[in-house]
Amino acid sequence: ALPISALDDLRRIRGPEILWGPDGAAEGKNESEVKGYESFGRFVAACEQYGVVPPPNCTILAPIDSAFDRAQQAGVAVTADLLKYHIITGGAKSLDMLSTDQPTLHGDTLSAYRKLRKNYLDGAVIGLAWASEAKGWPMDVRTGDGSILHGIDTVLVPGAHKKNGSAAATA
Repeated sequence: ALPISALDDLRRIRGPEILWGPDGAAEGKNESEVKGYESFGRFVAACEQYGVVPPPNCTILAPIDSAFDRAQQAGVAVTADLLKYHIITGGAKSLDMLSTDQPTLHGDTLSAYRKLRKNYLDGAVIGLAWASEAKGWPMDVRTGDGSILHGIDTVLVPGAHKKNGSAAATA
């Protein structure tokens, strides 16, 4: 039997919590109550649509579905090249191994920097658990094909990030 692909695993992984926030009061909910969960379905569907197949034993920075909504609002076009920019080549890398620039399946390199005791790649926080009240950001998730998945809240755009740590056009 073939090993389960990273995309198959990503399809099943639950993303971070979606909290009710201020809209919850009208529904009789507390702002910090869980309304639902993000997923990675749009990333998986786009990879399938454009024929992007992550190789075994790679690292995938998977944007949550709402990141694709923000990218679309910002006019970012989803392409095979954009999707390949989220796939790090050179082995399955855990969170602590992502503190240096990383080569991608796209061919360009994600720029690494450290700020506020967190590792960033092209403006996306890797290991985002601290960034909001929401919990459950997948990181260091080993897949059936030997890859490692990390959930991110940003669609990364090739060439949009500046080395100094400021994001020019990440969505």
